[in-house]
Amino acid sequence: MKITRRHTLGLVAAALMTTVGPLPAQEMKSNGFSKLKAKLDDGRSARLMIWGDSTGNCRNNKGRWPIRLAHRLAETYPGHAVHLKNWNTKTLASFDTPVIVSKGSGFGAPVLEILNMSVSGSVPQLMMGELWPLTIGSAEPDALIINHGINLVLGWNPKSQHGTLWLGAMLTAIWQFWSRWPDCPISCVLQSPQRDTARYDALVHYWNTVSGITGIPLIDIFSIYQKAGKPSDWYVDNTHPSEPKGNTIWADAIWSHYRASLPLQGSFRNDFNRAAPTAQLLDNPDFSLWADTSNAPDGWDTIGSVRFARDTHMTAGVERPFSLLMTAPGGKPAGIRQFLTPEKLKLCAGRRVFFVARCNKGHQTSVTSLGSIEVVIRSPSTGDSYLGNKYYNNKQGAFAWWGIGPIVVPDDVEQLEVRLYHDHSNAPSGQFPVWFDQASLVIGSRPGLPGET
Repeated sequence: MKITRRHTLGLVAAALMTTVGPLPAQEMKSNGFSKLKAKLDDGRSARLMIWGDSTGNCRNNKGRWPIRLAHRLAETYPGHAVHLKNWNTKTLASFDTPVIVSKGSGFGAPVLEILNMSVSGSVPQLMMGELWPLTIGSAEPDALIINHGINLVLGWNPKSQHGTLWLGAMLTAIWQFWSRWPDCPISCVLQSPQRDTARYDALVHYWNTVSGITGIPLIDIFSIYQKAGKPSDWYVDNTHPSEPKGNTIWADAIWSHYRASLPLQGSFRNDFNRAAPTAQLLDNPDFSLWADTSNAPDGWDTIGSVRFARDTHMTAGVERPFSLLMTAPGGKPAGIRQFLTPEKLKLCAGRRVFFVARCNKGHQTSVTSLGSIEVVIRSPSTGDSYLGNKYYNNKQGAFAWWGIGPIVVPDDVEQLEVRLYHDHSNAPSGQFPVWFDQASLVIGSRPGLPGET
């Protein structure tokens, strides 16, 4: 369908000529705790967030590293009251009553608040939907530790385009965080290898790639385990650290990273979100052009049998006054798709692209085929390449970003197609609705919003 573009190629051709990444962020490389440390050294109150999985879940597992880190910070800053608040991993609705690690100098003492959002079996996306305003979006942190990765390896094929699905999920999570808190430094944990297999070994490549793109420093626990020969008494099973030895190894590594950080001099800057945006490759990425709301939005084609509606009730807020509602009667995969024009194919041939979409699938977290996204690339040299994700362990009921990228586009690409699915299975769950409110495909190694042109 021929449409009038708000995101015209002519206005943004120059922006397309620069690929994003790796991005410089020199002060971040050694200073993941720089802002937090400056506040604590000055005797001010501060907040540390931990976004992680079972390896940091000290609520249900004795001695895991967050509680050990809290005690070391209390010893280092005896004038501060140190409060550790663990996310309630049973109800997934609130934080527990704070664990008072220390009372500090008494009434009126500055407080170090540690918000530990570590849920067993989870991936970062668990907190990115309806839990976001209750957890990560609830209060501005001075430092964030991301302790994720192993469950993404378990959930998706890690070999697909050198980890494109893993990288897309993690980079999108970081992007969403920095979109909310752009002045907060981040440190990421390169978690320990599996004791009996090499299944987690790909994490080394993935996290080094993330660090190269974002500038985020890594806390390398993986290498400590590998160099020691993966001692069996450091594990309680094939994956998790033992108590006390394994948990102490983790805590020692994170504490060393903190001690090596320098207090921040001047303002913090993350170049990942502040990098010059690249051009939008999709037509009508926000569905604002929609002449016939009983059909797909302008510029998009229908996959299978789908019912559409312009929903003004299920929205992400005032910035997005409506969303695209899809339901499907069943029988085969259903959704919408868009093919890049030949002109845009030439611009991205031989380069990297990043695809994101914001989706809400209600509370149907058990149906993982709902609300998925996919990129299909066809070329003579590589054949057909299908890169798709699924909603994996995500508490929904609100809009959250999903991403695939960076995707390497072959030099001889003949076709590139993006898909937004109501359901990608062969037996769609027609009784469940799915909402999308925008999508984006940009050249580079980071996500980009539809309006970033």
